[in-house]
Amino acid sequence: MFYTNDPYFQVRERVIPVQGLKEEVQIFHMSDLHLIVAEENSTEEWKAFAQKQRDAWQGVRLSFAKLYGDAYDEPHLIQPEEALAKYISLVNENKPHCLLMTGDMLNDFSTETIDFLGDSLQKVEIPWMWVRGNHEVGNDEAYLPYTGEGTVQILRFGNLSLLGIDNSRKKIPRELSEAVKAAAQQEKDQGNVPVLAMHIPVKTPHNTAETSIFNPYFLLGGDDVDAESAEFLTYLQEETCPIAAILCGHVHGHHISEYAPGKQQICCSSAMVGACALLRFVPV
Repeated sequence: MFYTNDPYFQVRERVIPVQGLKEEVQIFHMSDLHLIVAEENSTEEWKAFAQKQRDAWQGVRLSFAKLYGDAYDEPHLIQPEEALAKYISLVNENKPHCLLMTGDMLNDFSTETIDFLGDSLQKVEIPWMWVRGNHEVGNDEAYLPYTGEGTVQILRFGNLSLLGIDNSRKKIPRELSEAVKAAAQQEKDQGNVPVLAMHIPVKTPHNTAETSIFNPYFLLGGDDVDAESAEFLTYLQEETCPIAAILCGHVHGHHISEYAPGKQQICCSSAMVGACALLRFVPV
């Protein structure tokens, strides 16, 4: 259990039983902070744009908080920069195994914003992973220091392997699909249990009812899915697929479904209102 006296945080604790896991692994899961920073020396144009985006997101925060039953009162009206500092203090104090950020940590790309986030992440005292969201497309080279140059990011804790990928364009191209399959199989062959982290959640025949509350914009799957992505979705549902769970963001609310029998997909609430999750992966 996380300990904090700060009313900003709304921490949901989830226990995920995993076959083959040898010891408990705790992942602190946050998403969709939508950080946008304007410095004193920023252009007047960027300052105006940043303020306009901040104001717009106030309304977005309210609508999503109401939809999911998250708190939306004075303690939750802080700006993303302050919220990020609070999150870093929280994980540094509680020391889970990992801080996982499943996309849209930035609202819009700018040198000021990504540098601010990069400087902030240097203060994190535990391993962390950031996978890109749909607000973080383009400027690929600028993200490399934070997401690495490989197609699949990998962090290991005991025999749990966290695999991070970029599906921010709502597609899983064949090259990415093959890389994930190879990484997941290699981890399994080494006695590890792979868990997949990406921004946009998947819709499959196994969670159609649960995900029906979402606009198709929020899901990878359905009528607009391309052939290569559909092939990857089929792989995720195969009995032999070694991936034990999927961790996502994008929907701005805490939501759990099964993308395959007995395998959970967990979407994280929006960090804009202090919502987050402590995921406890435990041996069966």
